[in-house]
Order: sequence, then structure tokens, then C-alpha cells
Amino acid sequence: MRRWALGESTPDNSGPWRPDLLLGSRFRLGRCVRHSGTCDLWQAQDVFRQTPQLLLRPSLAAMKRGNWLTWFEEFCAQTFSVPPHRNLLVAERMTGDGDLPFMVMEGAVGRCWDHMIEDGSITTLPAMLGIAIQTAAGLAWLHGQDRLHYNFKPASVLICESGLVKVWKFGERSAMTKAYAAPEQMAGRQLTEACDVWCWATSVLHMFMGKVAWRSGPMAPAALQRYRSDGPARSGIALMPGTLMETLEMCLVEDPLERSIRMEEVREMAEGVYELAIGRGYTPPPPPQKNAASGTGDRG
Repeated sequence: MRRWALGESTPDNSGPWRPDLLLGSRFRLGRCVRHSGTCDLWQAQDVFRQTPQLLLRPSLAAMKRGNWLTWFEEFCAQTFSVPPHRNLLVAERMTGDGDLPFMVMEGAVGRCWDHMIEDGSITTLPAMLGIAIQTAAGLAWLHGQDRLHYNFKPASVLICESGLVKVWKFGERSAMTKAYAAPEQMAGRQLTEACDVWCWATSVLHMFMGKVAWRSGPMAPAALQRYRSDGPARSGIALMPGTLMETLEMCLVEDPLERSIRMEEVREMAEGVYELAIGRGYTPPPPPQKNAASGTGDRG
């Protein structure tokens, strides 16, 4: 029997979290890494093990839905079912504070990809291509486990201080972000790996463009063609190599049945782009050192 047998009502302690709040006598909150319509991701410190953690809780907006608890448990189960990989944010367990459940995740320290695009933190070609490669690797691993992300976008990517990239918030079947969505998502059709391929391409285009310069995902191919002639929408950003533009064009084929490129092929092509553009093969950032106190580290 699940621990949170509350029916589907909103728990009494579902109010906003705040820095320095102690949860369950164990996790002391730091800053909020990401707030969204479905989940909030917080940095925290495990006061027992003296290790950093990330905590994922359902958002206040999500808990206003009648089936929020079932949805959150199914979402957590999807996350736990995927074997760990260096480019996925690893979930450790589900626990709670009173009657509010949350997921305890590895203590990666970093910022979300979209925030770093918006404030101009990512402008050099090696860094941008490295993110493209690592996100493709994370999605390829998901696909190898017969899983889809469904709503891949820069907001669902954490970039660690070391440069290691962590894809998270995968498995939300009903989620869609209009600016990155594939045509089949917009049409409400059945989704396949080709959907994640499209969303990856629109996310990479966002990074090289410097902003989302289109209203919805199906308009991204036209935006890519404008990029060919006009370049980035913001100054100071490295130009996208022509070979990467060709890769994105393959990923942005409108018909998902004709969008036949696989995510593992995308990763290999992105690595080839890196070698041609930078003059050496791509070397991923080192994994974080294993923490003796917690016994956890990178397992991908």
C-alpha cells in the first residue's frame, strides 16, 4: 500500500517551500533550481549524510488537479524504471514530509540550460556542441530502454558546474511545450522516438539562435532557414557549423514516418561536427567523484 493514501485531495503541508526549511528532520532546503507547472526542483542538504541532494516535488498548480497523486506516483515510477546513465539525472527514492511526497535525486549542482541561454552563459562553440552531444546521448539512452522523454526542452536539462549535462523530467506523457513540440504532438497523434528527435533539434536551435524566434515547434524549420542567412538573433554567440544545420534539417522533417534518424545517430553526427569544427575528438566532462559518505556517484 502506498504511504500517501490521501485520496486525491491537496495535502495540508503543500504550501511553498522556502530556503533553510527542514523537511522530515533530514533535508534542509537551499535554492529552487526550477519551478514549472508540474514540478519544482530544489537543491537541499541531507543533514544525516552531509551530502547535497536534489528534491523534486509536485507543484502547487499540479496539486490542484483531481488526480495529482496518481500522476506523481506514476511519474516517479517511470523515472525509477530507467537504468542510470551519466547524462540522466538519477532518482534515488521517493519519500515525503508529512503527507507531501517528493522524489530524492542525486545531488548534482548546476543550472538549467534555458536559464544559461537566456543570460548569455553559453556562447562558445565547444560548449554549445558539447551540450548538443550530451543531451543526444541522454535521449539515446532513454530510447535504448524503450522510453521516451515526451517533452524535451532546455528547461528539462541541468548543466552541472563541471559541464556534465543531466536530462531530467522525462516520462510525462501528456506534457507538451508549444515552442519545441513536434507536429504530431500539436496534432494529438501517437508519439514515437521521432518526437524526441524533433524536440532535441528545436532545443539546439534555441541555443544557437539565442532565443526562441518562432511561435510553435512546427515553425522551427523555417526559423532554421532564416538562421542560415541571418545568423543568431543575439550578438556574441558562436555560429552554428553548416554540418550541424544539416543534422537539424534531418531532425526537423515534418512527417514523423520520414523523420527516420535515430537519436544514437544524432549523437554520432554531433560528435562528428565537433571533431570537424574544433579540430579534435569530443571528450566528455569527467563524472563527479564518488562520495564516501553517501556511496553514490556517477554510474553511467
